[in-house]
Amino acid sequence: MKRRRISSESNLPRLLFKNVLTPIDGSKNSRRAIRIAAAIAKEYGARLFVIHVVQTPVYPYTGELGQMPNPYIGEYMDFAKTEARKMVNRGVLLAKSHGVNATGQVIMYAPSIVAAIADFAAKKRVDIIVIGTRGLSGFKKLLLGSVTSGIISHARCEVLVVR
Repeated sequence: MKRRRISSESNLPRLLFKNVLTPIDGSKNSRRAIRIAAAIAKEYGARLFVIHVVQTPVYPYTGELGQMPNPYIGEYMDFAKTEARKMVNRGVLLAKSHGVNATGQVIMYAPSIVAAIADFAAKKRVDIIVIGTRGLSGFKKLLLGSVTSGIISHARCEVLVVR
């Protein structure tokens, strides 16, 4: 049997992450994702973007008059924006406490969370998205969250899913 010598470095791609993105939603898995994203950003000297997307609410009633606007929608969106900013700020502070160049952004009134994340990643030339998946038990462990699944399908960059 003839042995073949494999060149260890020449056949492997050189990873270079300049821009890392982590979308967060406040779940345990997104908190894990921010820690992993910060570690990656620190290792590569990359910039870290921490974002939260607030989707445009869907009105529950459509009839002859069309969609019925909710009179409390403004209050809801104000509350959602305030909570999103707190979440993003905590993520940015965590990353910065580890010496990472991090910035945060809340994206409001997005028709699609997946599209908003994928568009943000494309505009900022993100090299890798680090995203959490939901932690479910039993058979459901095989299934990814719908946003995570959508990001895997639609992002133009690498995606790391964190449990």
